[in-house]
Amino acid sequence: MALPKYGLGEVFSSFFHFGKAGVDFFFVLSGFILVYAHYDDLGKPSTLSLYLKKRVIRIYPVYWVVTLLILPIYFFHPSFGVGYESDAMVVLKSLALVPQDHNPILGVAWTLRHEILFYLLFGALIFNIRVGLLLFGFWAIGIPLVYLTGSEYPYSFFFSIFNLEFLLGMATGYLVVNYRIDRAGWLLPVGVICFLIAGVAETSILDSGGSFFLFRTWYGLSSSIMISSLAWGELAGSFKSPDLMFRIGSASYSIYLVHHLFISFAVKVVVAVGAGVYLPLEIIFALLVFSSVWVGVVFHTVIERPMLYRLKRAFSGS
Repeated sequence: MALPKYGLGEVFSSFFHFGKAGVDFFFVLSGFILVYAHYDDLGKPSTLSLYLKKRVIRIYPVYWVVTLLILPIYFFHPSFGVGYESDAMVVLKSLALVPQDHNPILGVAWTLRHEILFYLLFGALIFNIRVGLLLFGFWAIGIPLVYLTGSEYPYSFFFSIFNLEFLLGMATGYLVVNYRIDRAGWLLPVGVICFLIAGVAETSILDSGGSFFLFRTWYGLSSSIMISSLAWGELAGSFKSPDLMFRIGSASYSIYLVHHLFISFAVKVVVAVGAGVYLPLEIIFALLVFSSVWVGVVFHTVIERPMLYRLKRAFSGS
């Protein structure tokens, strides 16, 4: 809404500038989930094939659907894109989530390329724990080194500071699997407060050369604290996700894939009909957020869930 091409203006000043830190939480959560779900598979190469199959089914089919839905737009209206969206190699690499020196055709999928890299490295732990630990140790050392030396692509991708957050998530998963803290509820507000402090701090120095490494680490540690608190609380029976949040969480991947596309389209409609003249921007903002989540839930219910169900049945042979 605040982009010059829309002309609507910024909502709530700079309060939501750190909203992008949701990606940091997402990466930590991914590391946690893999360790928690596959801890018993570590060092068991016989489970590697099933692990990879599950990861492919979880990520690619729904992503392909969304990408192929928007792809024709860039062929018929190239001005909507940057210019490389109709290039055959870019299309193929985007569909495969192969690293490139620019975003995939579906912009939000830049995070999925990091996910795929992490999934492959985690597979090494399943194949052989010692080999996997060696790779992750090399990765952990290389990430800050590459950042400090200012190396460019492809090193900046393979050793991105974002990848460090997967390691934080893995450490969180290890702690939750191996240790029990029955009264960990107090950690949740601590994590939330630390996360918000990081957001305020990053926003306040956004234009004054703040440390990207520092804030990614800060968000990552705060996310680890929140996730561990919730996980321990659920294991102890002191916490249960409300049904509404469970449904939204189940649809989170669909929401992530379609929300930006929907909001981009909806804002164009808002501008075209002149709704910004009659409604406060805060109301429009709230409606867009609510609607984008709702569209994602519908997409999950109608497209993603039935597709995953059929694919899992097909691959399991049942």
